[in-house]
Amino acid sequence: MMSDTGATAWPEQLTGRWTLDVQRTRVAFRLKKLGFIRVAGTLPVAGGTLDCAPGGRPVRLEVRMAAAGFTTGNPQRDRAVRGRGVLDAEGHPEITFTAGSAEPDGDSWRVTGELTVRGVSAPQVLTVEAADPAPTGEPRFRATAVVDRTAVGVTALRGIAGRLVEVEIEAVLSPAP
Repeated sequence: MMSDTGATAWPEQLTGRWTLDVQRTRVAFRLKKLGFIRVAGTLPVAGGTLDCAPGGRPVRLEVRMAAAGFTTGNPQRDRAVRGRGVLDAEGHPEITFTAGSAEPDGDSWRVTGELTVRGVSAPQVLTVEAADPAPTGEPRFRATAVVDRTAVGVTALRGIAGRLVEVEIEAVLSPAP
């Protein structure tokens, strides 16, 4: 059932544990550079799980992203961001989001948790909505957030890279083994 916003009603059959299909889940981001140039890129998903109570209510979400996979299509910039001064992908290989709270918000869910980058955690809220199922029938979701990169300790490149990062996640779920 589609809503006026294009969201699909939350699937009630999601009871139990589900895993993120890392091959079909993507994390995209956008931010402003020098205040007006838009930079976009992606982070690969290394893994994750979604636990749902009977009736499909999300109760726990964990997503792990590979910091070394940060890419914007500019190799020089990507190496610099993956380096010690920004993400420190070698010392902190994963960026994580863990949530234990989800509240319905119309046809979407407001998922509250912690984002951890470089070992620094800060509260983060995702807006998650169901999307049409994947072509193979698995549940699919879209999530959005605005991340304050300085809140999670990414303070390098002030004045060059914007403080707020827009994040979009498209996720496909598979039943956990």
